[in-house]
Amino acid sequence: MIDPKGAGTETIRASYGRLYDLPHMQTFSAQAQMSPWGNTSTVTNMPQGWDNPWVAVQGGDPIPNLLNGPNSTSTFPLAANYTTYPLDLPATSTDQWNVSYQRQIASAWMVSANYLGNVVHHVWTTNQINPAVFGPGATVGSTNQRRVLFLQNPSEGQYFASIQEVDPNGTSDYNGILLSIQRRRANGFSLQGNYTFSRCITDRWNQEPGVSGAPYLIPGNRAADRGRCPNSPDHSLNTSIVYEIPGAGTGMTLALTSGWQVSAILSARSGSYYTVTTGVDNALSGQPNQRASQTLTDPFVANPTFAQWLNPAAFQAPTAGTYGTMPLDAIRGFARWGIDMGVTRSFRTGAEHQIQLRLEAFNVLNTVNAANPESALSSPNFGTITSLAAGTAPRIMQLAVKYQF
Repeated sequence: MIDPKGAGTETIRASYGRLYDLPHMQTFSAQAQMSPWGNTSTVTNMPQGWDNPWVAVQGGDPIPNLLNGPNSTSTFPLAANYTTYPLDLPATSTDQWNVSYQRQIASAWMVSANYLGNVVHHVWTTNQINPAVFGPGATVGSTNQRRVLFLQNPSEGQYFASIQEVDPNGTSDYNGILLSIQRRRANGFSLQGNYTFSRCITDRWNQEPGVSGAPYLIPGNRAADRGRCPNSPDHSLNTSIVYEIPGAGTGMTLALTSGWQVSAILSARSGSYYTVTTGVDNALSGQPNQRASQTLTDPFVANPTFAQWLNPAAFQAPTAGTYGTMPLDAIRGFARWGIDMGVTRSFRTGAEHQIQLRLEAFNVLNTVNAANPESALSSPNFGTITSLAAGTAPRIMQLAVKYQF
């Protein structure tokens, strides 16, 4: 920290740190679901109903053997899914640094400008190492018979479907400018506000390899899935104000006008990014979340409404055996904003006792913050907006009473 002029009204600060993290338990949840330790069986043919649901299943009821643990008689089902983890997985680490300038511009006011940056090393991603190979006559129904291991050795390869390999060599980087202003409480008024402009780019982190997370779209091509960081908007603005209304007059007038406080919070952020997907396996590789190709520069209809926002004619599904050309996070979604307000009235009932009445309104202007439109070409609702953005809601008002003693 440096005080450039020694006047105690401005500072320059800089810091750097390297941080390490441990993976959460769900990162390894696939291990408990892989054969022979765990397995999922779907039974659709039950000629004797629930009296004997396993009668038509090869090998019969698998549960007793599973309860006894893996042994020489454990069953490995055909076309099972597996996840493989390298034995020398490195811990995810972050190099983080910042430089800030703070200055007092009046007795109660301070402004600051901050540069924030970080690079994340060893982001755990996943690669499909047993994809289906496209060829003449390929169909979705023949996916498992076209996988790499099956083609190499059908008698052994028939036991393997998806095999996701954890790749810990992904990276992520963030750079941002944070501007803020603050007014300390004076004459019953205080204010805090900040604005952030940032850019965050990352390889696709897989939070649950082999379970709910997604592998690379194109097997072996990590770069094709490098895009924006989730929940990291390019622009973010937050402001809060608190004002204690001064009492007026004397006697009863002063009693009625004293103890009032008004507060407000403004939050606004730019939209998240999304990509148009085909909704089907066009590449016939068994890979999820395959992207479309954009054929028009403008992806929106001429007069967009919630009933139709994206233009279906601006996109097309790729030909069989190929992947679409749209990059990840190609379209920015809706910005969102809202104002929350509160009014409180405090009554003192003694030296150490106080009753506070509160009226609070969330999203007081009832702003509609829409979710991104349906982006799967195969959906009949493609391009339409049918819900609010996650974490937002219509206007909510509440009354509360607080007793302090």
